[in-house]
Amino acid sequence: RLKYLAVPSKARKEWEIARRALRSGIPTPLPLAMAERCKGGVLQDAFLITQAIVPSSPLIELIPQGGHEDLFARAARLIRGVHGAGLFHQDLHAGNILVGRKDKKLYLIDLHRSRFVRSLSKHKRLWNLAQFFYSLKGSLSTEDKEAFLQQYDEEKDTFQEGFTEGLQKIDRLEERLYRRHMRSR
Repeated sequence: RLKYLAVPSKARKEWEIARRALRSGIPTPLPLAMAERCKGGVLQDAFLITQAIVPSSPLIELIPQGGHEDLFARAARLIRGVHGAGLFHQDLHAGNILVGRKDKKLYLIDLHRSRFVRSLSKHKRLWNLAQFFYSLKGSLSTEDKEAFLQQYDEEKDTFQEGFTEGLQKIDRLEERLYRRHMRSR
């Protein structure tokens, strides 16, 4: 609780990131209200209320059902836009992308661990892509991943060395994620 004397609460951080993300054109649920309850100057509780995206499903539930090429391509463009705006989402996985069932619009959620940076390094971009692919492990073929990277890198500025080499780097990062995940268990 004392750390919140120096750093913002998760609710406040997500409020600020979501508002900035919306201004940057990143689709995220509209933050409606945020409150913090303090006692003696020490944070006791904090909460955030955002727009409900109803009906919706997390992308992770839709990809294994097949016929996901369009959603997958739009997810690639969403992540590219997120990176282009300088947002580094430290918990980027297919469960943190909502798909509106009516309009099929994609929304990025769970922003409390995200941060805006001036320039997102190639390593951070690859790390985010590895997190995303790792969350869909078993649902994606190598061809699916390459098609995703082609949509992601339409401007051809991230994978100048080619998609095969980029995919190999992402695979190594996925392996690190797997080892870290197993150690935590």
